[in-house]
Amino acid sequence: TDANVFITLYGERGDSGRRRLYHSTTNAVKFGKNQVDTFLMEAVSLGQVNKVTIGHDGRGYGAGLYVDAVTVHEGESAVAEWFFPCGHWLDDHMEDSCTERELLFLGLRPVEATEELQNLRSSDENDSKKSNGNYTVYLRTSDSAGAGTKARVWLTVYGEAGNSGPINLGTDQDNGKYSEPGKESVFDIKVGEIGELTKIRVELEPESPGTTWHLVSVLLHDQDTGEDLTFHCDCLLSDDP
Repeated sequence: TDANVFITLYGERGDSGRRRLYHSTTNAVKFGKNQVDTFLMEAVSLGQVNKVTIGHDGRGYGAGLYVDAVTVHEGESAVAEWFFPCGHWLDDHMEDSCTERELLFLGLRPVEATEELQNLRSSDENDSKKSNGNYTVYLRTSDSAGAGTKARVWLTVYGEAGNSGPINLGTDQDNGKYSEPGKESVFDIKVGEIGELTKIRVELEPESPGTTWHLVSVLLHDQDTGEDLTFHCDCLLSDDP
C-alpha cells in the first residue's frame, strides 16, 4: 500500500499515542506483499502491552493492506515479543470495509531475530551459560473470587527440538496454592534438551465436574542461564465442553 499507516500501543501505564510508521528498517519499500517490516518507535514505559490499533488513511490507488499479525518487543536485546494476531484486510472495499482494527494480545513468543541481532548473539555465545533444561515455574492464580481450583495441574513445555511431555504439578495440597485467589505456586521442573522454548500447555485433571481455574500467568525461570520467559494467560480453564 502507498497509504500512510498508523499504529497505537496500549499498555498498563497508558498508550503511545497515534504514530505513523515511516521507515522500515528491513525493506527499502515498506508494506510489500509477503514481507515483514520492522519499525523503531520511542515511547514512555507502557508496561505490559495488551492491545494495539493499526490503520491507514486510504491514500492512493489500491490502498488496502492485509495484516497477518503485529509483534512488539522492547529494545534490540529482547528475547520475547508480544504477539497480536490479525488476519484481516485494512480496506474499505474488502471484508467489512474497515481501515483500522483493534488487535488484542494473544501471548508471548521468542523474538524472531534479525541477521544483525543473530550475529550479535552468536558472538556472545561462548560467554553465555547453556541451558540444561532446569526451570523454576511460577503459576499465578487470579485474585478474583472463586478463581482457584483443587484439581491436579499438568504442564507441558514445548521447544524447537521437542517437548517435555506432561509434567505433574500436583494438586493444591502438593506445595500448590491453586485454590487461593491471588497466590503464586512455585515448582522446580526438568524439561530435557528441547531447545529454545516456544510455547506451553496447562491442563486440569478435575476431581469433580464443573472444575474451573482462572490462571493469570506462567513464568519459567531458567536456573542455568537466569533468563525468564512469561506466558500471559488471564483466562478461565474449565473441563466443560
